Amino acid sequence: MKKNIKLFSVIFITSLLSMTLFLQPHFVHDTYNFYANDFKPMTDYLGQGRLITYCLTCFLSNFNGISHYIIQFLSVVLAIVYLSISSCILYRMIEKRIQIKKDYQKLLILVISQMTFFTLYILEWFEVYIMCMGVLFSVIAAYQLIEKNKYLYATIFYILSVFSYQASIAIGGVLVVLFYLYDNKNNKLVKNIKNLIIMFIPYIIALLSNYIYMKMGINGADSRTGSPDLMYNFIFIIKQSFYYIIKAFNFYPMFYIPIIVILILYLIIKLNKDLNINILYILMTMFSLWFLSILPLLLMNSDIIYIIPRSIPYISAIMSLGFIMIILYYNEECFKNKLFISLVVITFIVSLFQSINIQSESLKNSTKDIQIVNIILDEIEKYENENNIEVNKIKYITSENVKLSHKGMIQYGDISLRALVNNWSAAAIFNYVTDRKFEISNATKKEKENKFLDYEADDFSLDQLLFENDTLYLFSY
Repeated sequence: MKKNIKLFSVIFITSLLSMTLFLQPHFVHDTYNFYANDFKPMTDYLGQGRLITYCLTCFLSNFNGISHYIIQFLSVVLAIVYLSISSCILYRMIEKRIQIKKDYQKLLILVISQMTFFTLYILEWFEVYIMCMGVLFSVIAAYQLIEKNKYLYATIFYILSVFSYQASIAIGGVLVVLFYLYDNKNNKLVKNIKNLIIMFIPYIIALLSNYIYMKMGINGADSRTGSPDLMYNFIFIIKQSFYYIIKAFNFYPMFYIPIIVILILYLIIKLNKDLNINILYILMTMFSLWFLSILPLLLMNSDIIYIIPRSIPYISAIMSLGFIMIILYYNEECFKNKLFISLVVITFIVSLFQSINIQSESLKNSTKDIQIVNIILDEIEKYENENNIEVNKIKYITSENVKLSHKGMIQYGDISLRALVNNWSAAAIFNYVTDRKFEISNATKKEKENKFLDYEADDFSLDQLLFENDTLYLFSY
């Protein structure tokens, strides 16, 4: 017990230090929306199949008097707690299967376990800690299957995971593939595949339960599933691989993920001198990470399918997953291999520095958003005083070449997306910054042509505000 507490403390404290900037007040689209509604239960989550997350908002609605910043601070801390516990479970599962002789080996395994869950893509989850709890549920389910052979418990935890956030369930399935194939590497391939199918019954039950719930159409849930065209969705996901693997949404340097993966595969081939079935099992595990990550996307309505970092958070875990497989399959050789140690250290350093950069950009982005909204509110007040009229409508006109981030800033997914980029998030930030309730909607095509025909800009300026009676026409550059 003391060893587990010590292990958790090390992972939690180091993770907390790396997430220090997110402990400060910061905002993204969903947080503006949540806070502007004074913690009222978010019924949107019902339509998104996230019952556990909806229950969280119901619970938080009882604490309306508490500062938004305190809630956000606790959300980040709790998210780190859940991911740290997940890292501890993974560390113990690895430790159980190999001989660790030196302290530096323990340190490498600890860092790899930590990187597996604290991927950069998952930073978008830190606004709603229940998403990270979904990861812990999924890891516990995998642990119940691999270490305890408890199918009922695994099914329950998988269901809790998928109803927290659909993308959180994937990592548990990957861990099942990883550890089952390693534990049974001496069995025949056909037998292992059959047993894996059986072990995935709890996983499938959980996914089907969420899908059936979505098809029930509660609060518009069916609009997200509709009638998916599986082939269209699959081709779309393949085409988008440039953004989530090569360009990596700017979270990692371009080509960084494929380069590290290629080096990992090179190292595996070099260590696996006999070219035995271990390589096949390793490739099967890597494929499972990709397939299980994109599986929920395959079932989306083809009219609204999209890919963002938080919908595939563990795609980028393929690097640390590769390190884990090298440790398991080639334990004696890998810790003596300079390339292996170098890759782990480089991956850790890049992840740490990019995490700090992303958090920094998020803070700058939310500060800039609020500054612009306050300028707009000042202009509204000035117009009202000069014309003795109250502005209660804001008509949104979006540029055909809309800028997703502020000038001079880097866009990292939704973390640094401008709040004024569209009308619904604009409504959320206006409602958060001021007590006034504006009726915010998109302008018609005719209004756009009359007000801002051929107008373009790359930064905010006052000429993007056009007043007419009780309406402000706002151009989103």
